[in-house]
Amino acid sequence: MDSGSSGGIWIDLDSNDYPHMSYHVSDGINQAIKYAEWTGSTWSTKTVESMTNNMYSPSIVLDSNDLPHITYIKAPGLDIKYAYWTGSGWSVETIDTIGDASSCISLALDKNQNPHVCYNHWNGGKNLRYAQKKNGYWNIQIVDSNEWVGKYNSLTLDSKDCAHISYSEEIKETLKYTKWVLPNTLLPSICIYPNPFVPSENSQVTFRLTADMKVEIYTLSAEIVKELTDEDGDGQIEWDGRNSTGQNVASGVYIVLAITPNNEKKTGKLAIIR
Repeated sequence: MDSGSSGGIWIDLDSNDYPHMSYHVSDGINQAIKYAEWTGSTWSTKTVESMTNNMYSPSIVLDSNDLPHITYIKAPGLDIKYAYWTGSGWSVETIDTIGDASSCISLALDKNQNPHVCYNHWNGGKNLRYAQKKNGYWNIQIVDSNEWVGKYNSLTLDSKDCAHISYSEEIKETLKYTKWVLPNTLLPSICIYPNPFVPSENSQVTFRLTADMKVEIYTLSAEIVKELTDEDGDGQIEWDGRNSTGQNVASGVYIVLAITPNNEKKTGKLAIIR
């Protein structure tokens, strides 16, 4: 299928049960993340990215159109990279920079083909992080802030697109499990995470309640700051901490008003620390 020293392989099957693989190869000088698919009669290979610095830990998931989505780590800054095949070429972007070795990255796609990624962040305290892309932005959250967690991790999504993650804790030599719990519409208040919201640590804050809701954010003096809508209808809205004119709002406490499709209103408070 291919030649060269390999440092990691991941596989997924398409709608015809044909295998697709992402893998790392090296000839001793050059490094590459590559992609291979079985066409039914032969192997077809493509290079996702190549360079002289190290790249490793590739993973692959196919979307509903059998197009590949791949994550991997790239030196020298050890960036968490995400790439997907557009049909004519690779679109590659950086999710985060971790600064040192992480053993694996886990990737999953939700019903809207949005990527969800789990990885260990070395420079950020050797903690476990979870990144989700929606509306063109990556929302990065710290799942477990303890040190030496998540070097080995695995991510999957349930029927509601909520993340379930299993991961290692090196110091205690234990296996851990966590999941995102989607609140139901009977909860007395909207679910806000992270709260407090620290923009220097998390790119967005997430509001969850019910599908097709809208959210209005107010100051304590009842001045409207931002209006948001659930464009995907998945009961989740992200906010980057900017007002309606695109300016960063100040540190403080804000009122969050969520309005359901039947005009039921839920309120909560959000603290922002800059």
